[in-house]
Amino acid sequence: ALENMREHEYGVVDVLVAAEGRTFTGTWFSTFSGLIQRIRGYRGKNDRDTFFSSRERWAAFQGFESPRAPLYQREWPAAWRGIDSDIEAAPLAGERSYDRDDVWQLQRRYPALDSKSWHPQTACDLPPKMRYWSPPETSDLDRRLLKDGRVPPLNRDRFLTFVPDLGGFNNVRLALENVVVLARATGRTLVLPPPQTYYLFTACKEKCAFGLEELLPGLLARKDLVITAREFFSEEVPRLKVDPPQHLSDVVDRCTPTKKA
Repeated sequence: ALENMREHEYGVVDVLVAAEGRTFTGTWFSTFSGLIQRIRGYRGKNDRDTFFSSRERWAAFQGFESPRAPLYQREWPAAWRGIDSDIEAAPLAGERSYDRDDVWQLQRRYPALDSKSWHPQTACDLPPKMRYWSPPETSDLDRRLLKDGRVPPLNRDRFLTFVPDLGGFNNVRLALENVVVLARATGRTLVLPPPQTYYLFTACKEKCAFGLEELLPGLLARKDLVITAREFFSEEVPRLKVDPPQHLSDVVDRCTPTKKA
């Protein structure tokens, strides 16, 4: 089926293939490796079969560690452990917890499994509420928040827009995850950015601008939560009786460089 794929989609295939390996060795500070690690977690792969290429950090997944800054340096087991429940992610039975190690030492290297902790100090972690999410509105916690009226309903009468990151596509993905949660938590419908060029998506001869809905079709599964820029200007703006600036309407209909978008 590769002959039916466009060149900018090959990287997604690389991610899916690498995620199914018996083991995977990634690169520290690589969001590309991070996406592979997360999909492995979603697929139920053993975390101890995932490694990093540097000798100082190869063992990062050989124990449990709560998320800490900078978040983008790696993926964290909290992204997939207990994702279908309200149970907080925690070390498995017999698993080492790096949270007990000194965070400044961890920035330089991770200890081998048989070494002792440097200090009995807890590593910095995020508030429990800053967790990667379950499918929207399916967990007990989500249902309680909706029942108590603490999350506004989605009526497509309020909207949220955002500008994608200018870096690699996984940086765009990270920002998109955050803004989807922000939109749902505030009762707003997310308006995807208009088609535009993306960093390294340059192996094209004709169409060089892409909408996020083309790259991630599942985004449009919930029309009350996510709509395209074209839908916003053609359907919602007239209904809201708002006149958009003409140049914004034009952007939706043509191939637009990232800077201009």
